Amino acid sequence: MRLIVSAQQSAPAEVPSHWMVYFAVESCDDAARRVEELGGSVVQPPFDTPYGRMALVAGPQGETFSVMRLAFTAPESDD
Repeated sequence: MRLIVSAQQSAPAEVPSHWMVYFAVESCDDAARRVEELGGSVVQPPFDTPYGRMALVAGPQGETFSVMRLAFTAPESDD
């Protein structure tokens, strides 16, 4: 499943184009804690959105990604 959300309208003009990887998880809070246990950091603690609960995290080398507990369940696909 792909969830595409545009940040163009809410991001300040000086923010350059970028992309973010989102990993769907069973528990956003548990995933954020696990990132810290493995040497990463929580950049933005878990928060609720209309799409689900998410957090912005960074791995030990500084790579950023988001973990998200989706607010809905997508139907299975044959793709």
